[in-house]
Amino acid sequence: MYTMQAAASQLLWRYPACALWMALLLQSVLDLSASGPFFIRLEAPMNNITTSLGHTAELFCRVSGNPPPAVRWLKNDAPVVQEPRRISYRSTPYGSRLRIRNLDTTDTGYFQCMATNTQGTVSTTGVLFVKFDPLPTPLTGRPT
Repeated sequence: MYTMQAAASQLLWRYPACALWMALLLQSVLDLSASGPFFIRLEAPMNNITTSLGHTAELFCRVSGNPPPAVRWLKNDAPVVQEPRRISYRSTPYGSRLRIRNLDTTDTGYFQCMATNTQGTVSTTGVLFVKFDPLPTPLTGRPT
């Protein structure tokens, strides 16, 4: 046993590049085992939302994965375009959230989140329906 350790030690001292290669190999093996299993998972389906003009809607994309997935939002199969102070999305500990403020009937549509990492892609779709509710006038209480 001692002779094998001594021979390995002499080899590493004699060939520093070999020692560096062994250290990098060992580090990469340890990094892979420390990162745990790789996966992507849809944790919950997206809810459908029915609401009224002027309100705010929040759609949630509940996904998890290792490595953490990148999330894209689509409306009627086209990328969602963020608008300052009205339409925004952001990463959250559970995936992503899409928020639309000051809703208009044109915001009605099919919303899809697509989460992707090295293990693949998962997606879920929900419907946002913005109904036209005429607001009562302050004096008569009747719709305008």
